[in-house]
Amino acid sequence: MPWQVLALNSTQVSGALPPDWGSNATTNRLRVSLQELYLHKSNLEGEIPQAWWVGFPNVTRFTIWSTNVCGRHPEGGVGLGALCLDTARTRMGEL
Repeated sequence: MPWQVLALNSTQVSGALPPDWGSNATTNRLRVSLQELYLHKSNLEGEIPQAWWVGFPNVTRFTIWSTNVCGRHPEGGVGLGALCLDTARTRMGEL
């Protein structure tokens, strides 16, 4: 059964977000099935990969607060880019 929720919040998960998770260059069941993505209160860092902003068309809940994730929210996006994000305690908007 494909995942609908991925909750890595409040964990010691660290590192960058994998760009290929959001890529439609390959068949990716996670990309299509995922509806909720919780990454808050983790040790993740770096930019949200460009492929993520459009690559998760069915996600309606996405949290990144209290991480070292940085970058800018795209204008007029779809998928994650269409969501209004709570970016408190992140580095979003720094680049």
